[in-house]
Amino acid sequence: MGKPILVTGIHRSGTTWVGRMISESNSVQYIHEPFNIHYKGKESPIEHWFEYYSLSTSAQTEQEVLNYLQSMYRPSLKSIFKNLIKGDVNKLFTSDDPKGNLFGRPLLKDPIAIMSAPWLYNKVDCDVIVCIRHPAAFVASIKEKDWDFDFNQLLEQEKLMKEKLYPFQEKIREFSETPPGIVSQGILLWNIIYSRVIEYRKEFKGKWIFIKHEDISRRPVEEFKLMFNKLDIPFGLEIKNEIIESTEASNLEPLKRNSRRNIFRWKSMLSSKDIEKIKKETFKVWSHYYAESDW
Repeated sequence: MGKPILVTGIHRSGTTWVGRMISESNSVQYIHEPFNIHYKGKESPIEHWFEYYSLSTSAQTEQEVLNYLQSMYRPSLKSIFKNLIKGDVNKLFTSDDPKGNLFGRPLLKDPIAIMSAPWLYNKVDCDVIVCIRHPAAFVASIKEKDWDFDFNQLLEQEKLMKEKLYPFQEKIREFSETPPGIVSQGILLWNIIYSRVIEYRKEFKGKWIFIKHEDISRRPVEEFKLMFNKLDIPFGLEIKNEIIESTEASNLEPLKRNSRRNIFRWKSMLSSKDIEKIKKETFKVWSHYYAESDW
């Protein structure tokens, strides 16, 4: 079992696409969102969305989380034997990998782990990929899904608020007490997460992989090949063809997309008023990632 891989970033930023494509390699095992608090299959110690672990986390909590993560990709002999006795073949192991690759290099696809990415990098010794997506595209995507966010999930995490999110404290408190519409929620959440990623890019330059959703969409084969090379994973014809197929629009499989057309789909999904609001209120952050021409 090789070095784990964490694929993170804001939700709706392409983490599933990136994770699934890398997991096409027979040497990689796909694991879906261990930080998701709605995951009921295991006894998870994760209590909040975007749970924050850091150097100040207690040793006991650290061990609980590490044991939980390891249980996701290291099936114990006890659990294997127990399920064999029950005849429950589907529960022999805990992997989410569609290929049934139970002993490959673990890939944790988890946008919800973004706040704890530095801790995971140091404690699990994993390679980290951070997916970045245009703020208007993100807001359009969650608006289409009608996904709101409870900002109490952040406010209740005292260490996170004190150590990292204090510049947003007033706004987070306001939104937790009186939730606004999804556009305003999306703006704040995008600013929070990609403000952290600005710091990650400084701290982990040359160590982590930072990739924009739009770049993968324009040049999927080239960008994935670069990722595979950095991760020291062979990039063969079969994987190349799977990547090409994943970018072709299809009504049959949700993961398939017309990737180039998808880049600016938000322009037809949002009103000009909403676009201007998003552009203005995320400027201090998006200017680190995008140019005026990207609007």
